[in-house]
Amino acid sequence: VWARAIELVAVSLCYYGLARGSLMFASLNASVTPVWPPTGFAIALVLTRGAWLAPAIFVAAFAANWATTPAVLPALAIAAGNTLEAWVAALLIRRWAEGAQVFHSPFGIAKFAGIVIAAAAPISAGIGVTALAAAGFAAWASLLPIWITWWLGDVAGAIVIAPAVVLWIQTVRGEEPAAVTPDTLAALAMAVLVGLVAFSPFSPAPASVRGALAFMVILPLLWAALKLGVRDTATTALVISGFAVWGVLAGSSPFIQASLNRSEERRVGKECRSR
Repeated sequence: VWARAIELVAVSLCYYGLARGSLMFASLNASVTPVWPPTGFAIALVLTRGAWLAPAIFVAAFAANWATTPAVLPALAIAAGNTLEAWVAALLIRRWAEGAQVFHSPFGIAKFAGIVIAAAAPISAGIGVTALAAAGFAAWASLLPIWITWWLGDVAGAIVIAPAVVLWIQTVRGEEPAAVTPDTLAALAMAVLVGLVAFSPFSPAPASVRGALAFMVILPLLWAALKLGVRDTATTALVISGFAVWGVLAGSSPFIQASLNRSEERRVGKECRSR
């Protein structure tokens, strides 16, 4: 009982931290961001640990949204949408996509992406934007662009975060056969190096060449995909994505556009093409 209580608290704190950090990227609305890693985090935990973690996700989502939009009912609705999104995704993945083994085959990965894009993310986005509009925190006329941004953030968060979290949980449990080797550490070190050079504000490279340097992300991704396994490839992609998001926030990324929302859309699109 104590172990589960500690796990519930830890999940709530992690989700809350991810949510508050993600809301720094809000652009069209204070509660809507094109970067939402909590979706992937929640799906991974409900899928691997079980639906009993749903209350922790609900409480953390409510706290994060209440801190942003100080109204109880919209915050409750958004939290319910976030929790339902993770529960539905985990349910459908277990039924139709091999459960926690979903990332061990190309067909499974395609099923995962389809479930997130067509079923899970629309639930959270639909409930969230409707709650904001009904409470007067968003204009009904702006509902479509806000919904698209919300949906995009959830899809990106699920695709980038969930595979790495699920596969590392399986590694800790002893269910993932691939060992952590020096090649794993080398691939991650290369990803960190590329992220620092191409995206970070500490890069010595001039801004005019950073667009070309961004294509260097293909090197660690290819190495991980061809030489290592799914877990290390997912982790490499997560590391690079983290640096790319940091670069957008710090104003040092080649993905900078007229608005933060457009910057993140361009980053997600380019990353998908590189994969």
